[in-house]
Amino acid sequence: MRTDGADIPFPGWEVMRQESTEGAPAVMLLISDQAGNPVRWIQGPVRVWLQRVTCDLRLPAPNPVKLSKPAFQPPWAGNPKGPLVAPGTYTVQIYLSYEGALKPQGSPQSFQVKPVPNLSAEYDFQAVAAFQQKTSELMRQISNAGQTMGEASERLRFLKAALPQTPKASTEHFTHWQALHTKLADLRMTLYGDPARSRMNESGRPSIQGRVGQIAGGHWDTRQVPTDTYRTNLRIASEGFAQFRIHLTEYLGDLEAFEKVMDEAGAPYTRGRRF
Repeated sequence: MRTDGADIPFPGWEVMRQESTEGAPAVMLLISDQAGNPVRWIQGPVRVWLQRVTCDLRLPAPNPVKLSKPAFQPPWAGNPKGPLVAPGTYTVQIYLSYEGALKPQGSPQSFQVKPVPNLSAEYDFQAVAAFQQKTSELMRQISNAGQTMGEASERLRFLKAALPQTPKASTEHFTHWQALHTKLADLRMTLYGDPARSRMNESGRPSIQGRVGQIAGGHWDTRQVPTDTYRTNLRIASEGFAQFRIHLTEYLGDLEAFEKVMDEAGAPYTRGRRF
């Protein structure tokens, strides 16, 4: 353009606005089982030439999503992982994500996940996989509850800071905050165990999260039939979490009600409070 002395055309503000909001292209691979049920998404590299993508033959990790990585991670910590999939026939389909649309590329390709040869033909892989998937789902719900309590703790922290800045706040407001703070600590102990005992390395009653974590740590790397201890732990943890979930839901309602009371008292905005 400079050599020709011609004007550089302006595409227009609408085009520039669209370019600023459009997402980057991505290559996605969807793995499905023999019945066509989705098993896992894997994101592939967006580069030229031939690329290779590997799968660890596991279900997605039930851990909460984290967008940032810690500056230091101990070598023994490892990365989040899910349980192993059952041996069988699977398919993989490549998709291209571009401009908000997910378009399939080519046709699905099938592959076999084979068991180790020293297992008998009568071995029930599906039953083992179903047990591990049930454990994974419970762990996912426990992780969600833990994140929810963390967010509630953050909301409480801001509400505490807002109390002295609220002239209409009464002694009842301060007392109400303390009650919510204590209740949240009780809920944490129900889910994770007694923190005072843990700090002193003293044994205590197994927590809900501890029971499920024991199963994940000892059974997810094998295709063996779960022991009676694992089955008992899953049953007790499932029943305990069902009750815990009711109490946590009630607590979140109480917290939201207190935030509304603080808002009516003229408190400054606090994190997580509904507008």
